[in-house]
Amino acid sequence: MNNVDNLFAKDGFFWWVGVVEDRKDPLKLGRVKVRILGYHFADLQTLPTEDLPWAMPMQPILSAANSGVGDAPVGPVEGTWCIGFFADGADCQQPIVMGTIGAIPNSSATCIANSQSSTANQQKNAQGNSIGLTVTSTATTASNTSSNAITHTLPPLTQAQTQSLMDALGQKESSSVPGGAQNYSTVNSIGYVGKYQMGASTLQTLGYITAPVGGGSRKNSELSNSNIWTGKDGINSESDFLNNKNNVQETSMFSNLNMNYNTLVNNGTIDSSNSTPDQTAGYLAAAHLVGAGGATQLAKGTVKADANGTTASTYYALGSNAVGGNGSVLANAPAPLPVSSLNSSNTNYAGSLNNPKLGSPDAFTDPNAVYPTCDYSGRQDTNQLATNNDSLNGSPLPDKDKNRVKDITIANQYDVNWDEPPSAFKAKYPYNHVKQTESGHVVEFDDTPNAERIHIWHRTGTYVEIDQYGTVSYKVKGDNYEVMARNSNVYVGGNYNVTVEGAHNLQIKNTLNVEVLGHTTVNLKGNADINVSETLNLKAQNINIEAQQNLNMYAQNMYQHTSTDWDVTANNYANVKTGGSLNFTVGGNEEHRISGTLDADASIINVNSGTSSPIAPVDAIKTGLPNGVVSPVGESTNADYSLTNTKPLPVNTATTSNATAKSLSTTNASYASNNNAVGTPSNGINTNTILTTGGLASGINTYGAPAINNLIKTQNQGSVDDIFRNAGVGNISFVQTIQSSGYKGLNASLALAGLGNFENVLQKAGITINAPLGNASPAVTVPVNNIVQNQSADHAIALEQGQNILNAFKNIGVTKIDASVPVKISVINTDATEFANWNTFPDSTQLSKYFTLGSVSTRVHDVNFQFPIQDQGGYTRYQIITNLKALCINVLDKIYTQYQTMVINDAFRPTIQWLQTNATDNNALAALASSLSDIESTSTTLTSQLSTPNPYNIGLACNLHFTNASASDYFTIAQWIKNNVSYDQIRLEYTTLGNSEPWIGITFKSMLNRAPEALDKNITLINGTVVANYLADLSSF
Repeated sequence: MNNVDNLFAKDGFFWWVGVVEDRKDPLKLGRVKVRILGYHFADLQTLPTEDLPWAMPMQPILSAANSGVGDAPVGPVEGTWCIGFFADGADCQQPIVMGTIGAIPNSSATCIANSQSSTANQQKNAQGNSIGLTVTSTATTASNTSSNAITHTLPPLTQAQTQSLMDALGQKESSSVPGGAQNYSTVNSIGYVGKYQMGASTLQTLGYITAPVGGGSRKNSELSNSNIWTGKDGINSESDFLNNKNNVQETSMFSNLNMNYNTLVNNGTIDSSNSTPDQTAGYLAAAHLVGAGGATQLAKGTVKADANGTTASTYYALGSNAVGGNGSVLANAPAPLPVSSLNSSNTNYAGSLNNPKLGSPDAFTDPNAVYPTCDYSGRQDTNQLATNNDSLNGSPLPDKDKNRVKDITIANQYDVNWDEPPSAFKAKYPYNHVKQTESGHVVEFDDTPNAERIHIWHRTGTYVEIDQYGTVSYKVKGDNYEVMARNSNVYVGGNYNVTVEGAHNLQIKNTLNVEVLGHTTVNLKGNADINVSETLNLKAQNINIEAQQNLNMYAQNMYQHTSTDWDVTANNYANVKTGGSLNFTVGGNEEHRISGTLDADASIINVNSGTSSPIAPVDAIKTGLPNGVVSPVGESTNADYSLTNTKPLPVNTATTSNATAKSLSTTNASYASNNNAVGTPSNGINTNTILTTGGLASGINTYGAPAINNLIKTQNQGSVDDIFRNAGVGNISFVQTIQSSGYKGLNASLALAGLGNFENVLQKAGITINAPLGNASPAVTVPVNNIVQNQSADHAIALEQGQNILNAFKNIGVTKIDASVPVKISVINTDATEFANWNTFPDSTQLSKYFTLGSVSTRVHDVNFQFPIQDQGGYTRYQIITNLKALCINVLDKIYTQYQTMVINDAFRPTIQWLQTNATDNNALAALASSLSDIESTSTTLTSQLSTPNPYNIGLACNLHFTNASASDYFTIAQWIKNNVSYDQIRLEYTTLGNSEPWIGITFKSMLNRAPEALDKNITLINGTVVANYLADLSSF
């Protein structure tokens, strides 16, 4: 059994050993095509892979292999060594695979060409001759006028022939002239750089740039990032490389030729002793285009091409001609290995099956040049988690420990945190039973003494691990769903800690029972609402309620019962008002102790008469809270929205007068400056303008309480305090209250006194407050603005014209307007730290439940705005993607849940400065023009606009369309968004251009959203011009 004939069992039972070349079985039975030593030609042209017979897998006795019962027989991959026999005996046409054979594979051509190790390590590990490198330079910048001489060769090439090969490649790639101008600064349209057009993958292999976290190859677009350059040979940036600093382009090119040369010598494509110079130069030139693996396949008759369709044979001819050859690929190509050699003592099959070093002719490898992978180059095929190699490259363990979540807080224990446990991996060979799939899924059953564990790992990082103590670590990188058809029981013998970064929603459709046998502490940082449809019962030995400001209780009827004492203490005023009778029944004594004066006023007062008359009602005292007054908890007793702007208008009931009032509520500064700075017309005309809370608040905040007090006096009504006294309240000072408590504090005091709010008081006194024209709608107020800007015009005319805005809207068909203050929706805090260490951000990156990164960047609906994320405007890609994630979760997910017809027209946009520099086509120019129109600030110079990013540039804005929605539907959709989504600004945009389809623009800021009452919180535009500081249905246009 020591020769090849005996090895393959030519003794009646026909054994064989071979290599899998194809596993894509059209019948899906797990069959593979195996090239069998001693039976099949090694020459791929003589016997192509597609002509090999399908080998049926033998399955273990534990697998039924029937009706889907058992394991799927899909284990081997291309390049797997396997052993089997022929079911048809001496005919040898029906191979059966019995099992696979692990070994310690030699470094494959593909692995060497794509290895992330340094060139020095590759040369150290390669078989065959390793050629050193010395380069002399006569210049070090991109303006070199002659190529640099090399002093070493690549046998059988001489020094002159090697230089000729490099000159030919430089001329082909960048039009550099041998002995003349060298185009070192060339960058082509897809990012290949320099005289020799090197890509990021080659520069990474040569050690000039780092590999990305998690493995793989860099992209050409990343070369501009100085952080990825390693500093090798003094090169710290793409600029250094393009300037040919330290003659790096000649050095790196020779290093690349040297690396490919070693690979091609090692796999037999080039014979340093017997190959001709034109063969050697031809294959090296082909390897420059399609890699060493592609050059090897060229030698075997398979011609590869690059992405532009340029073939390896074209570059072979270029290299061959450079050293005087005829350019014919196969003229001097190595002859295929004869089949007879497989049965001779000279075969390349090394030893017997007991020798783990399996050698083979070149054909007996993975034809796709994928396996063996670089992680297993030069080491055993047994999974690294089973052997516990030191590096564990390619296994999940390094990423798992690096990406642990740490410092997770515990409720009410701010000095105690917990961390995601580190991996419990302590495996020793041969105890760890590992199964790993091609994509990286792993299952481990580890029986290592004192380190027993079970581990299931998904390639995304989701895992379950049970350590030697029975502790379970469970991590989900995506969303987690649990559905239980029946009961669920949870018992925790110790503490139960839950930390939720976002919202926690709990819905129970039946009874909720909560029993706490110890102390309960609930800390709420924001507001708390408890709504009970029926009865709420609170029972305790003692109940303490402490309000640091106001305590408000409202009920249709209120009853208080005490079995003993009742004490009421007020450190300031105590007011009791009733619309009907007030009765005190005292079973014992009643004492009144008053430090000051006791005043009693009634139509009849009876003292010691045995009878008592009820106090007659006073007309000035109203039942309950006044009309339109908002209580401290934010609920109106009887919302008279036409008089106040303190509550949102009911949906579909907003009137044009309400909306116009809001638009006119800002005082015009130029008007005030011409009228004694108190907002009064110079002729004292008392125009019947619209009265709004916003207008008074704006006037008081702008000019101060004393100025408003003077304004009231000009109408011969006395001071504001006089008006209060005439209304029956003499203890409220207008100026002092405004200065100490603000406008809201004044209204609160008036409400407690039964006078409603400040507007109500002034209205009842017959006083109207002029609301000069402010930020009204440009589309309907051009005549008004012209009058206001004319300093000689009577401002009263401007005010009257402002009132006509209402009629102007009606005349153009606008009947639906929503100027109500939006509901304030809390922002959902988001966490994007999982992206913090990423160097590449694929479009498939999941940002929220419904949207990926591509959904808001490269795959938005409008092709003119499809841009990849990039660093810009002082923001990194990670910061911009963090913003986009918050936008998706807080805005887009909510809207899409309500309106599945939502389409993201555009979201992320490059800065204008970037577009001006890089715009090369109509799409980019169109995006540039649109971006210019969306800059929020109109007062800055163009220079500051170019350098200051707008929300679209940093991932905080989007424009939305809605499929099949009418123009009027957009108004309804904008209303829904206003009251259900947290946002910074809504832009309801109508157009009479193009297809006349409206859209809705939304900006969002996690920490700095505009206040709900901000005048520009919701705006309506037509053809890019703001026409209203509220939502208006302009569908009639």
